[in-house]
Amino acid sequence: MKRFSIILALACLFFATACQAGIYGSLEKPLAGALPFAGLRLSLGELRGTEANDKTIPVEPGSLRAEYLALREKLEKAADPGPVDRMELAVARMRLGQPDAAMADLERLVDREELSPGDRFLGLLNLAACYAAQAGRQGDAAFLLRAVTTQRRALDAWPSSISLAPKGWDFAIWRASLAAEESQYRLWRSRLREGPASFSTLKLEDLRGGPIPGAGKEYAAGPASPVFWRDAFDDLALVQQLVLWNPTDNRLYWLYGEWLNARGEVTSAKAVLEELVDARRLRNFPDLVNHWQILRSASEAIQPGQVPTGESSGAAKMEDNSKVPSGLELPNWRTFMVGLGFGAMLALLAQMQWRALSKRRA
Repeated sequence: MKRFSIILALACLFFATACQAGIYGSLEKPLAGALPFAGLRLSLGELRGTEANDKTIPVEPGSLRAEYLALREKLEKAADPGPVDRMELAVARMRLGQPDAAMADLERLVDREELSPGDRFLGLLNLAACYAAQAGRQGDAAFLLRAVTTQRRALDAWPSSISLAPKGWDFAIWRASLAAEESQYRLWRSRLREGPASFSTLKLEDLRGGPIPGAGKEYAAGPASPVFWRDAFDDLALVQQLVLWNPTDNRLYWLYGEWLNARGEVTSAKAVLEELVDARRLRNFPDLVNHWQILRSASEAIQPGQVPTGESSGAAKMEDNSKVPSGLELPNWRTFMVGLGFGAMLALLAQMQWRALSKRRA
């Protein structure tokens, strides 16, 4: 019986699609554009590390976890915190792995309508994130239902113009956050229709929660793969935002890896799928393992020093602009400008000398 309990706990850890949606607080960094792969992995590692057990893992000074611990301690000692400070405390508790306490705080704030109209939708979004986190941890669809309904309330209360948005938001943040929250709502609603199976099944789903176009066809490394044959460049920032909001969601992380492959970033895509297969122990999902093996073979075939398509800059458009025809090299612009200035000076001296000679002859 004890062995069965351990296996069940591991299954919840590795298979649960723990979601958190948008989390809004002073330490959260809004994503206004796509990040390079290395930058996203760094941010993702920091977010996963915030929930570490303080008694077993030392706190690294200057880390995001240390910042959240300091914020929680400061707000817990505050004499008379206002509604915004209490929402900040709830966010800190949520990030530090205390969704129960955070959920109770946010429910009081939302039910009593203590938040101003400009902050109320943020309180609803944070509460929806708490419900989703609880759904993933406990494998309970009832919490996922609460997350869906609360998320819908938050979207209905979304500021209708940038003038009504929270302080510090510009139009890019307003639009990107709304698009990400709407996508999160559709994903949750789709998973809710799956029922309890959504917490133990790993599958590819698009940003609407539906099947991936071409996912059942033959898989290949790079842009030639029929998986993600459309829109593989336009919504990368949106996928990254959902991954950062849900750092332990295996489905979203697999989705991100496939988007990298569709962009031609084969080595990065292989690293994502390899983490799922090895570190998260998801070897019993044949499609994931098959895709990983294909990407691994393609990655090993890349010559040393060769940069796969899209890997160097992370943006295909920048890569296209940097292509140079064979046998040609881009000029050294500094040398070119110095030479141009020196030539102009010589031309001016020659003209002055010519005028002097002309006067003597006259």
